[in-house]
Amino acid sequence: MSRLRRLVLITVAGLLAVVAGGAVIAQTGTPGDTPPQREIYTALGIADAAFEPEMWLARATEQEDRTTAEWRSDSISGLAFLEYLHFDPGIAPEATDAFFSHDWFDVVFSSYASWEKRASCNFENLITLREFAVVSGNAAYTLRYWTQYINETRVLALFLTFPQTETALLDTYAERLFPESFRCEGDS
Repeated sequence: MSRLRRLVLITVAGLLAVVAGGAVIAQTGTPGDTPPQREIYTALGIADAAFEPEMWLARATEQEDRTTAEWRSDSISGLAFLEYLHFDPGIAPEATDAFFSHDWFDVVFSSYASWEKRASCNFENLITLREFAVVSGNAAYTLRYWTQYINETRVLALFLTFPQTETALLDTYAERLFPESFRCEGDS
């Protein structure tokens, strides 16, 4: 038997042992158990379907206090950023609007040259939408920032921004993300 053929047989035997061992390990759980899903997939799953993969690049990270996801399209100058915020001691639904204060937005928008809140609306399904005018370099953008109470330990914050000249494009993607709360008509 040639040395190459022996190496291939050993490799195949090793792979079969790993697969068989994995099957035994998988069978030790209780039938019907669902393995826990990484929260990074939850964060990506919230908005990933709204962004065409051929136009938008995605990335995500997990941290102790939040899980984040970002979608960026340089070809249409779009940016979406999602934070799945962790409130392990718990937060009440009525406390979330106070959490997203002026100080919060000072930090979130610290990389912009300026920012100004233009509108805010609350929707029945525990979603708040705030619309901002932001400036980066010499370019003006419209930014929509949604917050949604998920449960006592999780709050979703997502912003979507496009150049101010691309409001129709912003509306298109915003409606994909939040069909019932994609735009504010004014302060409420």
